[in-house]
Amino acid sequence: MNRKRITYLDMAKGIGIILVVLGHSQLITDHMYNALASFHMPLFFVISGMLIQHIGEEQKDMKTIVKRKLKTLMLPYLTFSLSYFIVYGTYHFMHPEVVDMVFLEKMLIHFLSFYGISVLWFLPTLFLGELIFLAIRKHTTHRVTIAFTLVTGCIAIAIAPVFQEQFWFHSMPLLIFSFLLMLITRSFIVGIFLCLGYYVKMFLKEHDKISLPELGIGIVGLGITILVGILNGTADLHFMVFCNVFLYFPCACLGSVALVLICKNVRQCKTLIFFGVNSLIIMATHMDWMLLKNAGAISMWVNQFITRAKDYCYWLGIILLMLIAEVLIIFVMNQYFYVFLGKKKPERRTFNIITYLRWQWQEIGTQDSRSGDSMK
Repeated sequence: MNRKRITYLDMAKGIGIILVVLGHSQLITDHMYNALASFHMPLFFVISGMLIQHIGEEQKDMKTIVKRKLKTLMLPYLTFSLSYFIVYGTYHFMHPEVVDMVFLEKMLIHFLSFYGISVLWFLPTLFLGELIFLAIRKHTTHRVTIAFTLVTGCIAIAIAPVFQEQFWFHSMPLLIFSFLLMLITRSFIVGIFLCLGYYVKMFLKEHDKISLPELGIGIVGLGITILVGILNGTADLHFMVFCNVFLYFPCACLGSVALVLICKNVRQCKTLIFFGVNSLIIMATHMDWMLLKNAGAISMWVNQFITRAKDYCYWLGIILLMLIAEVLIIFVMNQYFYVFLGKKKPERRTFNIITYLRWQWQEIGTQDSRSGDSMK
């Protein structure tokens, strides 16, 4: 099995994680948010499906698959969930009027039910969704795999509005049961995106040169996605709110594939690839480690001394502070806390962050942006 990374997929994930952070930053308009939310989370599931096909994961036995995914998906779920309890628990003692015990109890319920605290809903959903898809793919034909994924996905979409009903809040056992059902339902829904990615990767031709037709399709597809996303309104895969499902799902599929095609046929950007490789860390820390909140507060304080272009300086300040904070966290976690991410011990270790970044840039530079393999 080839173990190199497909850097254009990492680049697409890098763009995707930036869009996620932007969506949570409140620095963009409602129309911009609607456009981003139409595909930025489905993108990660589509790429996961592409990676499943590319590394031939369905050829492994299920015991090996489950063991690997427990390590790479559910161990980080546990790690970051516990870190959230530390962050919000500390905040509770400092500001009990802001974070009360009810909030902490809700966090515990979300954690234990695998509903996921905040952005961590992504990990149990991906874990279960991939296991279901791989179990079907291993034991059935391609036609049956596609049919099963579409049918179960459509059924899940149809019943998704049920979870918005107040009925589930009548008792704690019923609420926890609803969270477990939501996890299963959401996993069947994301199976559509996993399946799409799997078969797109199967038929997508790898080549060393830029393909203008692919690039053109990607640009047009992304443009259509943005327009339709704005038209559809605010959708959220986390809460299974899709507005018009006949607009959301074609839009999510088209936008995800379009962005991959664009990244596949442009010059590689090492910064975006770096963010893509470390998208899980950024996803889990940018909001619930209070990075965005503190970056905004610091930038606002600095902004009082600026006399011109205050809005632009405020935005730039947040971006720079977030960049510095995330790079530092990525460095520390990958070098010293890699076990909690389900990763192997790095071949090279250093206390110097500049040296670490230079190693990363050198490693990215040795990989071709339009060929090779990519690991999750």
